[in-house]
Amino acid sequence: MQQNPMTVITEILPDKLEVLKTYLEPIGLDIKNKKSQEISFAAYDHLHYCTFFVIPGDHPSPGSSPAPALLAFEANIDGEVKDFVNELIERNPDFVNKVYSCCVGYPGSDAGQLAAYLLANDQGANAFYVAHPGQNRNTIYRQREIRGHIEKFIDDKRSELVGQTEAQIQAAVVQHLQTVYPAGIPKIAAQPFLTLYGDKLFNALLALVGIVLVGGFFGWFGPFTEFLATLAVLGAVAFGVVLRWHEMRDKQDDKLGWCPSKCRRFSAWKTANCKTI
Repeated sequence: MQQNPMTVITEILPDKLEVLKTYLEPIGLDIKNKKSQEISFAAYDHLHYCTFFVIPGDHPSPGSSPAPALLAFEANIDGEVKDFVNELIERNPDFVNKVYSCCVGYPGSDAGQLAAYLLANDQGANAFYVAHPGQNRNTIYRQREIRGHIEKFIDDKRSELVGQTEAQIQAAVVQHLQTVYPAGIPKIAAQPFLTLYGDKLFNALLALVGIVLVGGFFGWFGPFTEFLATLAVLGAVAFGVVLRWHEMRDKQDDKLGWCPSKCRRFSAWKTANCKTI
């Protein structure tokens, strides 16, 4: 299953800022739901991670327009963002409505309109790293659980396992897991071919292209290949020069908008002054 990012950015109503912070803070301080049952994100099987945080507004010098406070909702999920948003609204409508009734453009409690509102304000991610490609949250949980059983068994039986062969230790571990899981050791779902070997295929293709370019440049594969390799090298150099020229001309301004109504203060405030759950 494909993993996807979600980054919903909404402007907070000025008179609702403290209301929102007061509502989110106790949830963030009780992430394991030991005191409150307002919402349990751990109950969402397709959710790897999520966070809500408030980005404070700017207070510029007199004569300048202040930038409003923003609410950022980040999530890493299995499957489609639309499906997760619909599930979130269906299972925890009170939470979603309490949060977004504090934001500009809140459409009301209608589930369809609320989902469309969140999706319209989803900025996605310019860069998204997946640590376990193709593996859903529950698969990762099972792997971690199995590893924990193996580590505990080896620690407890270390004195008995010392001196045994690798095959004997492996057999002992398997036998132990069979006692832990009488119905059978959980099987890990088969992964797509490209998920397992995509990086190796890409590296092999890259190496092949490199060999052809180098060999062609020195005339190892005939004049036509030499001509193409020369064009490729010249094209790469030209691309690098143009790219560097554009980088040098780019204006660096953190206040440039995501779009006309948003502020690019998200990354600047991402690790500070936030309310997180």
